[in-house]
Amino acid sequence: MKKLSLSVALLCLAFLGAVPTEIAAQSRRGDGALPDLVVCSQNLFRLGAPMNSSSWKSRVSQRDLLIQRMHVARCDVVGVQEVFGENVTIARHTLETFAKDLSAVTGRTYRAYVSDNRNDQIRNGFLVLDSIRVEHVDIFKGSLPKLSVMGPPHGFTRDPIALLIQAPGLTRGSTKKLLIGNFHLKAKSGGWKDSSGLDFEPLRMEMAEALRQWMLDGEKRHGRDTTVMILGDRNSDDGSATAEILRGARILPDFRENAGCRVTADLEPLCAPANSRPPAFIELLSALGDAKRQQQGSYRHRGRLEILDDILIEVGDAWMVEGPDGSPRAGVEGSFGKGSDHKLVWAELRW
Repeated sequence: MKKLSLSVALLCLAFLGAVPTEIAAQSRRGDGALPDLVVCSQNLFRLGAPMNSSSWKSRVSQRDLLIQRMHVARCDVVGVQEVFGENVTIARHTLETFAKDLSAVTGRTYRAYVSDNRNDQIRNGFLVLDSIRVEHVDIFKGSLPKLSVMGPPHGFTRDPIALLIQAPGLTRGSTKKLLIGNFHLKAKSGGWKDSSGLDFEPLRMEMAEALRQWMLDGEKRHGRDTTVMILGDRNSDDGSATAEILRGARILPDFRENAGCRVTADLEPLCAPANSRPPAFIELLSALGDAKRQQQGSYRHRGRLEILDDILIEVGDAWMVEGPDGSPRAGVEGSFGKGSDHKLVWAELRW
């Protein structure tokens, strides 16, 4: 395995060695300054899943291409989804091996963190630059709030993981405390099994409510000076009821019987005006504006770009990601089908 990792790293170095990473980072800001922190999110497309002889070369290429994205984006923290492993030990080994290869290519050392699961072989995790201090690791293990009073409560199949970190700033020498949560909600596949006829949107809504509450509760535990960010794969577009609940523009009780909201066939919320709420979080790709958003889809379905993956930051801390033109310093990296069926999402922070 060590020989394979080294060969992958050398291939990546040969392919990527001339990439001007600092120039790439500066160009996104538009003001010539490097960011204090670059936070990224990437669905790894079942990284580490068993390979047969015919797929070996394509899987090596997958690893190279994923590393290329993170190198070009100059990610300091990467929330990753779909780390494959029959148990957490195998999954952790997969991500630790990937972290070593990423470190070899970038010349910066990364550590790996992986969440355990109750009943799924794909897990959430983090890759974190060694200069960033991780003070606490938390994994969601509770039940979800219920949309309907009928039936038992559900749980996450892929448990969210959150890191409390201390990140050193570049501009003023200051250190920032951030709580970053990583999630991967229920996919629409097998939607015929959902008795609601909504491709598991009600379950994703329950997950979104639990996730938002969990992260805001974490802020209370760790102090009001903590900046809270949430990132990952919603498996629901940015106009969906799930997206609205995750950012807090709606809450799950709004959709209970006779509460004023319902979910349309397009999975969007239809609510009475009285149900409007100020959001707790801003979704950065969704906030780019129509002209930029047309180029910033993280997933492509039947030729249509969708924002399934995003990075959210609390409304009160949105100044840290605001670019010169007032829109977030955020975007996507990579090409569909080259490393993953999801693009990498990045956001640059400055404090």
